[in-house]
Amino acid sequence: MSGGATAPLPCHPGLREMERLKRRLDRVPALLGGARRVRLCGLPPPEDAEGALRLEGVAALLAAHGLAVEERPPRTGRAEPALWLGGEVGELPRLARGAPVLLWPPADAPPAHVAAALGARPGARLLLAHPEAAPPGQEAMAMPDPAHALWGLLDHHPQGAGVLAVGGDHPWAALLPPGRVALARRIARLHRGLRLPLGRPAALARRRLLEAARRVVAAHAEVETDRPGASLFAALLGRPARLRGAAAAYWRAWGAA
Repeated sequence: MSGGATAPLPCHPGLREMERLKRRLDRVPALLGGARRVRLCGLPPPEDAEGALRLEGVAALLAAHGLAVEERPPRTGRAEPALWLGGEVGELPRLARGAPVLLWPPADAPPAHVAAALGARPGARLLLAHPEAAPPGQEAMAMPDPAHALWGLLDHHPQGAGVLAVGGDHPWAALLPPGRVALARRIARLHRGLRLPLGRPAALARRRLLEAARRVVAAHAEVETDRPGASLFAALLGRPARLRGAAAAYWRAWGAA
């Protein structure tokens, strides 16, 4: 386990709390203007397990409301609802005016990056886990992480053993099988270099990465982390967590700490 000056904050959200957070996400589809298809942009890096969890949460949320998703980069001048997940901001200016755009960065996204996204797409609606952290003069809607949409969809498992430390000196890359990471990166390079519609292969690689991360978390009895994404893995799999830093701030904001 990693040390720290602040005592770990235990977090084990109950069933009602997790269900409440999942239901709050049902407000998001209405913000997209009744669309039937939504462009996803600002996707996480292919090896980002926490980003994969958020992306699968968004896909599950939209699918539950009958919305299809498109993960290819936006086409200039094509008016379509879009949802930016906190990655590169270069795709945002290519989104045409006249269609709703939601900016939904991770809970621990740097404020400067969020401000850059707003600058690249003025008029976009901002969804934040911590609305008080919005750039000056910018309103934000309070919204929990999209990974909550996976509540009840991930299998629960018998209790594992030991404490899994994630963050700081224990990055996800060191915890996951190298082959799963390499596959996700190869498909992402093809997607970017050839600009092919590799939605299904990319989703398969992402889900294999996510499955590897799920197995790692499920093999332990407890999680210690300062990362909101890792704490969400723990909550979705029914594992108590010792939280610090951004992870503790996330659950304090949403009433489960």
